[in-house]
Amino acid sequence: MLGAPERVVSFQQQIDSDGLNDNGHAVLLYPKTIATIQTALQQADSQQSRRLFVSGTNATFELRPLEQNYIAYPKFNNTPLKARFFLREGNESYAPGYHELTFGPMRDRYIDQLEDFAAYVRGEKVNPYTFAYEYLVQKTVLAVSGYCEWKKE
Repeated sequence: MLGAPERVVSFQQQIDSDGLNDNGHAVLLYPKTIATIQTALQQADSQQSRRLFVSGTNATFELRPLEQNYIAYPKFNNTPLKARFFLREGNESYAPGYHELTFGPMRDRYIDQLEDFAAYVRGEKVNPYTFAYEYLVQKTVLAVSGYCEWKKE
């Protein structure tokens, strides 16, 4: 969402004996903001806690949960995805204050992405993500996960 951070500080812990970092907190520093990412493998009811929260000077946005609990909602049960946001000042579409958005039901966890990928491979669609973008994403994920040190290029 914000591009390459200036710095990544990762705090990771191994809970299980598999050698993977599965409990952690990472801080991404940008020129005018800080982003945080948290993970907890052993957290009870973790899917309901997964969220994307963006806080700015004039607005906040929260998508929670990121996806419906696959145990409580088998095959996502056509449960719609919802988001909540707050606007300090209104705009042409929304008044100031809190609002809730309801998106269509989630079909499946990965179907849309796999259908897009197949269309890219067949040449039916142009992939909107460049190799440079994908490289930055993977490099950031590794640094946030504590598997490499961050070096801004």
